[in-house]
Amino acid sequence: MNRKALDILDFPEIQKLLARETLTPMGRDLAMSTYPCTVGEARARQRSVLEIHKASARAPVPSISDAGDPRPVLEKLDAGAVLSSGDLALMLRAFSVMDSVQSWLCRLDVSEYPELFSIGKKIPPVKGIVGLLERTVTPEGEIKDSASDLLRKIRREIKRHLDAMRERLESLCRSPQLAPYLQEPVVSLRSGRYVLPVKQEYASRVPGVIHDQSGSGQTVFIEPLVIVEMWNELRKLELSERDEIERILREATTAIRAVPGLKDAVAALGELDFAFARASLMDKWGGVLPELRDGHELVLRKARHPLLRGNPVPLDVVLEKAGEAPRTLVITGPNMGGKTVALKTIGLLTALALSGFPVPATEGTVVGDFSDVLVDIGDEQSIQENLSTFSAHIKNIIAILKEAGPGKLVLIDELGAGTDPKEGAALGLAVLRRLHSSGALVVVSTHYSELKTLAYESPGMENASMEWDSVNMVPTYKLVVGRPGRSNGLDVALRVGLSPEIVREARDLMPRDLVRLEEMVREMEEKNREVEKELFKLREEASRYEKLRAEMETMLRTTERERKEILAAARREAEEIVRRARVETEKLVKEIRKASRAPDREGLIAAIREELDALRRGVDEEAAETSELGFAPMPTGEITPGTPVQVRGFTERGRVLEPPDEDGTALVQVGSLTVRVKSGDLAAILEPGEKGPTGTKTGQPRPEVSLPTVAAKKAVQVRSEIDLRGVRASEALELLDKYLDDAYLAGLKTARIIHGKGTGALRKAVVDFLQKHPHVREFRSGEVGEGGFGVTVVTLKG
Repeated sequence: MNRKALDILDFPEIQKLLARETLTPMGRDLAMSTYPCTVGEARARQRSVLEIHKASARAPVPSISDAGDPRPVLEKLDAGAVLSSGDLALMLRAFSVMDSVQSWLCRLDVSEYPELFSIGKKIPPVKGIVGLLERTVTPEGEIKDSASDLLRKIRREIKRHLDAMRERLESLCRSPQLAPYLQEPVVSLRSGRYVLPVKQEYASRVPGVIHDQSGSGQTVFIEPLVIVEMWNELRKLELSERDEIERILREATTAIRAVPGLKDAVAALGELDFAFARASLMDKWGGVLPELRDGHELVLRKARHPLLRGNPVPLDVVLEKAGEAPRTLVITGPNMGGKTVALKTIGLLTALALSGFPVPATEGTVVGDFSDVLVDIGDEQSIQENLSTFSAHIKNIIAILKEAGPGKLVLIDELGAGTDPKEGAALGLAVLRRLHSSGALVVVSTHYSELKTLAYESPGMENASMEWDSVNMVPTYKLVVGRPGRSNGLDVALRVGLSPEIVREARDLMPRDLVRLEEMVREMEEKNREVEKELFKLREEASRYEKLRAEMETMLRTTERERKEILAAARREAEEIVRRARVETEKLVKEIRKASRAPDREGLIAAIREELDALRRGVDEEAAETSELGFAPMPTGEITPGTPVQVRGFTERGRVLEPPDEDGTALVQVGSLTVRVKSGDLAAILEPGEKGPTGTKTGQPRPEVSLPTVAAKKAVQVRSEIDLRGVRASEALELLDKYLDDAYLAGLKTARIIHGKGTGALRKAVVDFLQKHPHVREFRSGEVGEGGFGVTVVTLKG
C-alpha cells in the first residue's frame, strides 16, 4: 500500500501507539514495521489476537518483559565469539521467558489455539539450557561458584589465603616490635594490596614494598615482605580462577550455540509480544477485529478516529460494489464540520484492518480486499516544486485516476477546489464520473451543488452530509447518509461576527436555484430531525414494553416453578402419609387378631375402634391442606348415580350410588366401602388429556391403593438398635415387634437387635420371628466389628 497515503492517514501514529504497548524490542520493531498486507495474512494476524483474548481468560498470560533483546548476543554467536557472563545472564532471561511461554501453551488445547501453537512451534525445548545457565551465572552477570567443582575449590582457596593474609597483618599490628612505627593499628587496601600505615620517619624500619603515601606525607603505606610471598600464591589462584571462568564461558557458549532455531525462537517472542500489544490496544479502544472479506466492500459501524481525544462522534459508512449500498459517497457540509476527519477515519480504519490491527468500531464492521487506498487529503502546496495548492491537487488526481479500479478505495477531500468555482465544479463532475465508472469504491467531499445533483441522479452514488445544528449554529460532526448537506458559509460568517447587513446582501446575490436548493436541504434536515424524535420515542416505548414482557415471562416462570415445587412437596407428603397409615393399620390388625383370642374381646375391640376413630380424625386434620391442592368440587347437578368420582381423602376412585339428599350428602362406593360423602368432597374424574382445575392436562391415571390416605400426627423417634439381653423370650418378642413397627414408621433402613450369645435360645427365637415379620426385608448376623453372633442386623422394607 502507498506509504505516502498511509502517512496522510496518520498510520505511523498508530504504529507508535502499538509500539508503546509492546514489552520487548522485538515487539516494538514489529509494531513499527508492520503495514497493510493481503486479506489472508491479515486474518492470520487477527487470529493470534483473538486466541490471546480467549486464552487469557483460561490461564494467566506469561510475562515476556524480561526477555530483553537477545539479538546482539546472537550476532556474537554467528561471529564465533565467546559470550561474556553478562551475555549469559541476558540469554538466561530470554530462555526463561521461552520456557514460561511453552508451559503456558501446554495448558491450552492445540485445536482451539492453532495460531498461538504455530508461533510456539518456533521455540525449541529450553529447560536443559535454562538449568545450565541458572547454575552458571547470576541475574547480575556474575559467574557462580556452582558453575564447576574446580571453580568452587579455587574460590575457597582464595578466600582462605585472603583471610590468612589479613590475620597475619593484624598480628603484626599488635606486635610490640612493629606497633610503635604505625600511625594506627589498622590494615588498609591500596592498589589491591593489603598494607600497613607506617609513620614516615620509621619507613626504613619496616621492610616491605611502599604502595602509597598520605596527602600530608606523614604516612606511607607499606606491604610487609612477609606478605609478598602470600600475595604471589594468591595471584596464582586468581589466574587459575580466570582460566576456569574462561573455560566455563566457552562451554556455556557452545551449549547456547547448539540450541536449534534460536533466531526463530527470539522472533517468536517478538510475534507474541506484538500480538499481546494489539490485544491490549483493542481493549483500550473498546474496539473490534473487523470481518475481512474477499470481495470489495466496506462497512464501518460506530467508527471513531483513534487519535481524537474525548468522545468523538462515531460514523457509519456502507460501501460495496454490488447490492443496494452505494459504491460512491459524496459528502457535503460546512467547513470545520468534520468532512476531512470522516475521510481520514474511513481510510485509516481500512488500513488498520488490512494490517491485522484492531479498529475503534463495533461488531458488524467489515473490510474487503483492497489492494490500495488512494488519497488526496490536505494542502500539499510545494515551493520547491513550484506547485500551487490546485496544481498539487490536480497532480494527485492524475495519479489516482491512473490507479483507480476494482479493489481500490479512493478518498478525495474538496474535489475540484482551488480554482474558479464553475471550472472546479465541471472538473469535479468529470473526475467523479470517471472514478465511479472505474469500479473503485469512492468517497469525496465537496461544496459544489453540481456534485450533489450528480450523486442524487446517478445509480450507485449516494449523498451524505455532516450534520449542522441550525438552532445553535454549530456542527454536530455526525455523518448522515442519504441527504446532501449545506455549506452554511453565510451562517458561519454571521456566527463569527460578519455584519448582518453584508450577510443579507450576500443571500440576495445568491442564484435563485442555489437558494432554492439550500431551502430544500434545510427543510429535509428539519423533517429528518422530527422523524428522529419520533423514532426515539418509539424506541423508548419499544424498550419499555420489552422490559415489561421480560418481567412477565420471569413472573410466569417463577410461578410455574413454585407450582411444581408445591405439587412435588404434596406428593412426597402424601407418600409419607400412606406409609405411616400402613404401619398403623397393620398394628391395629395385630391388635384385632389378639382381641379375637382374649377373654375381654368386646372391650378390646371397642378400644381399637376408638383408636381408629382418633387416627381417622388426625388424618383428616393433617391431610386437609394436601388434599385441597388441585381439588375442584364438582357441581351438585353432575353428581348422578354411576358417575365416577374422586373422594376427598381417598386415592381410590369412587362411584356414585345415590345423588345428594337434602343434607347435601351422596352415597358413594369406594372399593369395598360404602360411605356417605358431602357433595363438596366429590370431584370429577378426568380422562387423560383433559384439563384439570389448575389448567394442566392429565396424563396417566392416578395410582390406586386399597387403603384410605391417612397420616400419623408426628414421626416416631426411635433408636437404631434394641437390647433384648436379660429378657424372657416371650417378652422379648413383644418388645421386638413393637420396636420393628416404630422403626418402620420412623423410616429407618437398618436396625441392630442385641440378643447376646448365651445358650442361643433367644437368638433362635428372634431369627424365627424375623422370618415371618412383614416389615423385614432381610437380616444377617453381625460382623466382627458389629457384635458377631450376639447381634442380628435387620434391613427394613421401604
